[in-house]
Amino acid sequence: MTSMVHVSIEMDQVSAEFDLQMGVFTNSDFATPVGNDFQISVPDPIHVAIKMDSNNDRMKLQLKSCWATPR
Repeated sequence: MTSMVHVSIEMDQVSAEFDLQMGVFTNSDFATPVGNDFQISVPDPIHVAIKMDSNNDRMKLQLKSCWATPR
């Protein structure tokens, strides 16, 4: 993965900590991260992977929508 962030959440009496990793990959095998010179051509797909590292088996990662817009 190419980027990582640590998240800490407190909700009343419950707290949790976990790490999220996110990366863009060259294809749907998710084996090779893109290089710094990576360019996207519309309408080519963008292969993005997100991974959550947590010691809590009850925590699940769910992505409801994802999109990209040009700058």
